[in-house]
Formats: sequence, C-alpha cells, structure tokens
Amino acid sequence: MEPRLTNKSLRTFLLIGLFSFAMVVSQILTAPAASAGSRRIYVTCKDSGELAVIDVAKRKVIKRISTGRSPGYVALTHQKRHAAVVASKSEKLFIIDTKTLKVIKKLPLGDNPKGIAISPDDKQAYIVNSGAASNNIYIFGTDLWERLGVVKTGKEPHNVSFTPDSKTAYVTNASSSDLTSINIKKGVIAGTIKLEKRARPHDIAITPDGNYAIITDAIADSIWVLLLPEEKLIKRIPLNHSHNEVDISPDGKYAYISGLGSNKVTVLDIMLWAQIKRITVGDGPHGVVFSPDGTEAYVAVSREDKVVIIDTATKKIKAEIKVEGTPHWIAAE
Repeated sequence: MEPRLTNKSLRTFLLIGLFSFAMVVSQILTAPAASAGSRRIYVTCKDSGELAVIDVAKRKVIKRISTGRSPGYVALTHQKRHAAVVASKSEKLFIIDTKTLKVIKKLPLGDNPKGIAISPDDKQAYIVNSGAASNNIYIFGTDLWERLGVVKTGKEPHNVSFTPDSKTAYVTNASSSDLTSINIKKGVIAGTIKLEKRARPHDIAITPDGNYAIITDAIADSIWVLLLPEEKLIKRIPLNHSHNEVDISPDGKYAYISGLGSNKVTVLDIMLWAQIKRITVGDGPHGVVFSPDGTEAYVAVSREDKVVIIDTATKKIKAEIKVEGTPHWIAAE
C-alpha cells in the first residue's frame, strides 16, 4: 500500500518548499555586486569635478556624480555601501550611496586634503590633510560618518595605508621625508620612520600578509621597501621616470606602479623584488588598482582621458574606456 499525504503533511511540505525558495531569493538579492559580470569602478575626474561610475562589463561610464572642485582620491567601504570622495579644492568629503549613486553627505576637511583609506575592519576612514595649515589626519567613523579625531603628521602628508590587522596606519610625509605610524586603537602617533634627506614619499601600499610596505618616491624615480615588523627600510629599487602610485595584487605576488611622468606601469615581482615588465598604457598614468579577485588592474591615464584595463594573467591591455575630465584615482568593486 502506497503512503498518502495528509492535509497536514501536505501543508508542511508546501511551507518548507516556500521557505527554501524565499531563502534562495534572499541570497540572490543580497549577494554582493562585485561579480565579474557586474563589477563597477569609481574614477575621480579632477578637471570636471565629478566621480565617473563605470560598468566594467559594458566598458562604459554609466553615471557622473558632481563631487566638488578637484576631486582627487576615492575609497570604497569594504561592504561596498559607500564611496568616499576627497575634493581637494572644495576641502570636503563627499559620501555617495553606491546603490542610488547619490551624494548623501558632505563633510568639511582640512587644508588641501589628499589621500583616503578605509581600515580593513571597515570601521574608520583616514583622510590626509596635506596643507601647511593642517599637516594632519582626520579620522571618521564609517557607520555615521562623524569625525572621531585628528592626528598630527609630518610635513605635507599625502597618502595613508592600513596594516591588514587594522592596528597601525602609515602616512607618507613628502616635505619631512618620513613616514608617520599611527596606533589606530588609541588614535595617536606611534612613531616616525625617516627616509633619505631629499626623499619625497608619495604613495604607500602594504602587502596582504602585513610584512612589507612599498613606498613611492616622487622625485627619486624609485621605490622604498619597508619591513613592517621591524619598521626597517630594507631596499630601494630604481624605476623609470616619475613613479607615483602603487597597488599590490590580492595574492601579494605583484605590485603595479604607475609613472605619471611617463606612459608606463611597472610590474614588480615582490618575491624577487625585481621589475619584470613595463606596460605602455598612455600619457600620464596615475591611479592604479587591482580588482578584488586580482584578475584585472585598472589605470587612470590622466592626460589621455581614459581608463585602461589590464589582464593580470597576460599583463597586457585588454580594453580602454573613454573617461573625460582628467581621470585621477580609482576604486574598484
């Protein structure tokens, strides 16, 4: 005799099925937007005063958002809820909702603000104020975007980067030729690391394992390598003309270093600490960033009004996207 479903068991079966379906739909709707087919990149355009939002798959700008005068740097919170844009001449921080692509807050900054970084735990944003009237870091909480504190730095700070454990931040100080280390928990200076007397440290990136920092030198055509556990400079590597910005691949194997005074991006093998390739991208490459999965790198080519997409497996250009208004810096989903 075959078993029969009673009305009660049938209702239970249907409820379980509906619940499972609802869970699947919920997971689809709440999945992050950073899949390869839907990835977006955010590009500051200094001369037009806008943030250009690019759909990578479609290879085109889908939105331009007004972000004050001379927007230089942009960072995404790690949950991808907000894009934070530093407008240097407006001296303001623009917070953009990445779902609606609308500005939701404008916050005052210090004198001539420059670089921005979000802590790996997604709790704080550090913004560098490089002007002589400031020489400091503003600290914001990323939940409500309220200012939490101010930390003095060296002279003419430019960029900032966090260690992966969110315990320390390092700031490049161009005019004092040094780095400032900041204790994140306490919000105070932890120390100063001196470079050569004429060095002008510009950008800084930290390897995913937290062992090394790579610092670009804007006038010496070289980079510095800092051993972080000991805060000791261990290498200086010469590069071609005027290398300014650096990003490190998510697997920690390569660094891409842009040369604003050239037309190339240098590929550095981190295990060998050696240049292995120079990729010609166009005149005036500035911001460079890897995609979160490491399969692509994006370069803002400022003097040719374009963004170049590099295939990191072949280390060759796979696409170019027209972005008018002098593209400067990039953040990638």
